Amino acid sequence: MKIRTTLLSLLFISSPSFSGEPEFIAFAVKQAHNQGFTGCDTAIKKIYENAGGADIRINVTKHNDNPNQFTMVGTWGSKGDSVFNKVTLFKVGAQCKYDLTSIIQSSKSCMAYAKGVPALEYVGETGDYVWMENKGGVNAVLHPTGLGCTIIFNLDQKA
Repeated sequence: MKIRTTLLSLLFISSPSFSGEPEFIAFAVKQAHNQGFTGCDTAIKKIYENAGGADIRINVTKHNDNPNQFTMVGTWGSKGDSVFNKVTLFKVGAQCKYDLTSIIQSSKSCMAYAKGVPALEYVGETGDYVWMENKGGVNAVLHPTGLGCTIIFNLDQKA
């Protein structure tokens, strides 16, 4: 179940990573290289380390005004178990930093979802959105959608 694997890796950044499909990871790195963006391979591999399922799609945006910035939008998984991911990578000297947003859709209610993920702690509510966070600094914003819940994860990280 790729959603659960991606979720767990976001929630427990310091825990061992789960293994994705190597060809998907290589595809993500190749997409960046094809646009002339190099130097962030370690970060890209980490971002897509859980990518798997029936297919992967990646769209890249090269920022012509800033060659040290690059954006990737990806989706992967299978029907009923898929991930939307948007990441902007920034090269700062020898480091590569990134801002990652991942979205999953749960068939559980937001309340049931939150209870099922004890690493998330309640922060507050704004309108229809419930803000939660784990000790590693990963933000989760829950929004009721129909009978389920849309969960948006956000993480700033150095690789």
